Amino acid sequence: NGENILIVDDEQALRTTAQIILDDAGYRTETAKSTEDALIILEQSTGENAFDVILTDVVLPRRSGPQLVIEALRQNPRYGVVFMSGYPARSRKELDNLLGNYVFVKKPFRPAQLQKAVHDAIKLAAERAKTS
Repeated sequence: NGENILIVDDEQALRTTAQIILDDAGYRTETAKSTEDALIILEQSTGENAFDVILTDVVLPRRSGPQLVIEALRQNPRYGVVFMSGYPARSRKELDNLLGNYVFVKKPFRPAQLQKAVHDAIKLAAERAKTS
């Protein structure tokens, strides 16, 4: 439906791959290479340009993906969240301690897995919005 997705990863190849997969599925995407860049982009996006989902790597330089999401949700609690990591067991345990409603996708992922994760995050965010 043309939802806006912010892709955050420090690896250029992964950002590009995720962007192509999601653009092909009909989403509008923007990328950031760091938590700092992502927070600036999120602050500047309002109205029709506001993001629906944050797709972020768990492990990022300086501030982690979970730290990014905690900060972003403070500013706007309606974001859907997808975390991605190549270290699923450890990452999931850490995320469960920090956060509630999110979707997790293991790297490397297939296009259909990433598209489903984003779709599920949009659904979770909509359900959360109804209950709050």
